[in-house]
Amino acid sequence: MIGRLFISLFLYLPLLFGQSQIGEDKDGIYFRKDRTEYDGSYLENQQAVIALKRILDEAGIDRIDSVKVTAYASPEGVREHNLQLSRERARALAPLVNQYMPEYAPLISVIDGGEAWEPLHKRIEEDSNLPDYTRQQILAILDDDSVGTDTKKWRLQHRLGTDPILGDLYDYILDEHYRYLRCLSIQIDYNDKADIKTPDTLNDSSVSPPPTVENSLADASEADDDISHPQPDELSDTAWTGNVHATRPILAVSTNLLYDITYIPKYGVTSIPSFSLEYYPGNYGRFSFGADVEWPMWQHFDTHRYMQIQNVTLNARWYFAPKYQHDYRGAYLLANVNSVRYGIGWEEHGWEGEGVGTSLGIGYKHSLFGSKRLFWEAGAAVGCFWSHYDPYYWGNDATGWYYYDYDGPLEEFKERNHPLFWLNPTRVWFSVGVDLFNRKEK
Repeated sequence: MIGRLFISLFLYLPLLFGQSQIGEDKDGIYFRKDRTEYDGSYLENQQAVIALKRILDEAGIDRIDSVKVTAYASPEGVREHNLQLSRERARALAPLVNQYMPEYAPLISVIDGGEAWEPLHKRIEEDSNLPDYTRQQILAILDDDSVGTDTKKWRLQHRLGTDPILGDLYDYILDEHYRYLRCLSIQIDYNDKADIKTPDTLNDSSVSPPPTVENSLADASEADDDISHPQPDELSDTAWTGNVHATRPILAVSTNLLYDITYIPKYGVTSIPSFSLEYYPGNYGRFSFGADVEWPMWQHFDTHRYMQIQNVTLNARWYFAPKYQHDYRGAYLLANVNSVRYGIGWEEHGWEGEGVGTSLGIGYKHSLFGSKRLFWEAGAAVGCFWSHYDPYYWGNDATGWYYYDYDGPLEEFKERNHPLFWLNPTRVWFSVGVDLFNRKEK
């Protein structure tokens, strides 16, 4: 007969360790607000990891069919933000498994559970500090399926009022419950060889409890803006499931479609070949670094029109998403510097020179067709461009040569004697690209 032990680190471990007060439970794997990294000093996290390791070892690897881990975020703020928090918290298990229990890695699968509405409901039911009327008021809000979860969030924040002893009730829920909803829930499935006691038996005082565990998952906290909580079918589309050895991309390659289909009057469709690289550092979180190259080399001798440009740009990006978001998606700020050589001719007149520039911009990157690797992005930048150049013209004589547009004494002629300063939009892009390579999370 298959034995099943469901270990909910925010629900059962308080029982295992004799904890009775809802708000005093510190025996789980928890995260600080808006954080996803493992923090062993937070809420006895390290002890929780040791306890999990002991439970697995006492059962034996041959008796374990699977270990299913669900990561949660507290139900406050923006839904997408919380989904990403739960997703990254799920991935945060990988270094713990690699360090403490690598032999169990093939048995472990991880998903993100999104916002922890059901665990919150359970905690409110069992909170003995709440007066009965207040508890029923909170449960009525949680149980009202006629409204979306964004409305439930608003009602929790604005309709509960205050209690003479507990004070502001929403603040009480945040302090006493939400911190314990930012956690991992672990379910162990045993095969029929296992002789494992159920949670009810484990609660028996005759069974010696495993040592407590200090969990060190990173400070995780949720956003402050209201938005509806995803329904289960939404979660199934976005939940991350897979091996605990998570990997992340290293490099992105893209091309600017707006440059590729450039149209210039009397030139026609004149592509400006472009190539962009973006490097994702392993430890910087929100930041990435990149380079862009454009090199149109068009020469229309018959109409005396030319567009020969070699431009190299170095840039840095700062993503608005919190530093836990290693997918590098969403809105970002961009700062760049560039160096360029150019030769541009228009009928009988032309200009050639060199210049440098700097600009600031804003962009947005999003997954393409729901792919984890393909993406599109768009943005614009404004800035300054400094250049020195020489104007020239076609002599329209028997030689067919081009001449500097200069009428002074020959001995006083100086190349690049014409300055140019540009303060305006400097770049517009709509690009498609792909993330390449992977690094294993450490």
